[in-house]
Amino acid sequence: MENNHFEEFDNVTLLTEKEIFQKIFSEPRKAFEYIHKNRFENYLITILITVGICNAVDNTFEKIIAGTIDNVMLSLTLSVLIGAFLGWISFYLFGGLLSWTGKWYNGRGTTDEFVRILGYANFPTYISLLVTLIQVIFMKVLPTTFLSESLYQIFIYGFVAVSFFIGIWSIALSVIGIAVVQNFSYGKAFLNYITAIAVVAVPLFLIIFMIVR
Repeated sequence: MENNHFEEFDNVTLLTEKEIFQKIFSEPRKAFEYIHKNRFENYLITILITVGICNAVDNTFEKIIAGTIDNVMLSLTLSVLIGAFLGWISFYLFGGLLSWTGKWYNGRGTTDEFVRILGYANFPTYISLLVTLIQVIFMKVLPTTFLSESLYQIFIYGFVAVSFFIGIWSIALSVIGIAVVQNFSYGKAFLNYITAIAVVAVPLFLIIFMIVR
């Protein structure tokens, strides 16, 4: 439903569609509470698919920067196709893990509720892709002969710092969203977040360790 106005929030505040997206950046908890309470899903499918594409393309850009890709156009095309197909699936897989592991902490969030919140919580992904694109242009397209070695290194470390900040920002938004869905404290929500990752990461690590040992 493409309405710009929704049900009353906190009995006093009506949020327009534009205000909801703005508050994801300025007041994320209020935005997620509104999204969760009103089951707001405008553009959600588009967001899930495009975030998947952005993540895949971002990964390809990182490989371009590292110089490990020969056919750039083919790699980018495959990234778009794979990201579009697997992006939304990864949200449902992680949402299911959050719902399952959340029950260990008396949480009641469903997979669909987590997918809805995580979709909007991943807005920083778009900014991350833009930053990586700028880094590709800086390192692979623009000549670096005009910069001193020290200034060049400052730019590189700057890109790394910005990327790190965006990653932390994405995690923070996800944890806030989990706290809203589960009615958890932020600490408990973060525990839910890392547990969902650990139930997959730890067995994979053990399998790889046994193979390469």
